[in-house]
Amino acid sequence: MEPIIIRKPSSCTVLKQCSALKIVLGEIRDAVHIKSLSTIISERLVIYFLCGQCIIFYNPYGVINAKPLIGTNIRSATDNEFPSVVSIQLICAHQTPVEQHVCTGTLISKNDVLTAEHCLSDANNFNSVRISMGTVDLNRNTHGYVAWWLTYVAWASQRQVQITHYQNDIAIIRLTADIPNGLTPSLMPFLTNYDLYQEDVTMAGWGKLRNGTTSRIMQTVDLKVLTQHECNDRISRLRGTPSNLEEIFVCTAKQPFVILGKGDSGGPLFFDDDLVAINKATAPALDHVNQEEKVNIHINITFYRRFIVHVRLYL
Repeated sequence: MEPIIIRKPSSCTVLKQCSALKIVLGEIRDAVHIKSLSTIISERLVIYFLCGQCIIFYNPYGVINAKPLIGTNIRSATDNEFPSVVSIQLICAHQTPVEQHVCTGTLISKNDVLTAEHCLSDANNFNSVRISMGTVDLNRNTHGYVAWWLTYVAWASQRQVQITHYQNDIAIIRLTADIPNGLTPSLMPFLTNYDLYQEDVTMAGWGKLRNGTTSRIMQTVDLKVLTQHECNDRISRLRGTPSNLEEIFVCTAKQPFVILGKGDSGGPLFFDDDLVAINKATAPALDHVNQEEKVNIHINITFYRRFIVHVRLYL
């Protein structure tokens, strides 16, 4: 989801002001009253409100960034089951670690975390973000802090690398210190989409529960990878218009259903315990569509191999 307008005025500190905002863009209807962290005011426009900031995102593909795991056969993870999975937290005064969780990430080196770029959109600076790691329980985790982060788009611009895809929602966070002993970065085999079609994969992370609170304990579930044709067909049928997802995306689904939820964005998709993609969204982003019919969208990290390897080895 690409940002088109970012507003962080000091006056935008109450929901009432943010909900009064109205946007006119193509076929978009008037903004609705904001009742939660993010509100979809059309399939292609989303307003986020977090820690006194209003952020507006334009969404050309009609997918909405992930919310918690929702569905069946989801279970709590056990300690040491996913030692590379971390919580990305936006530090807000008077909030608990559970309340500060905004996204999930994956350790890819002793001091690097891979996640989605949009997870960092609400951060004022590096000091406003911390990384929670060590256990599946957000209240028992060790906290790491951020030295800097780098998005793919910024890296490509700096190195004059041609950007070939419209959406590049991926970033690497560099920690101020090495991770504690006992934590293990994830391996990355860099598989193609074809390698993954019809394979069983696993998601893990924290997200909001049905009652609106964030899960304190990491959740996990297994899914099946759809072919690009199957994914586009399902989205097209639900949306009523053709879908043509970029090749960078991996689609997953499950019967009975499982869909991503708030807090799962940026989290890992594992195949044989190795990191192959990061969570992006659910699709289509329409409120009236049955949740059970939606698909999960992930970013295949193979398309960003050069970026990932360069940051890990040379920065």
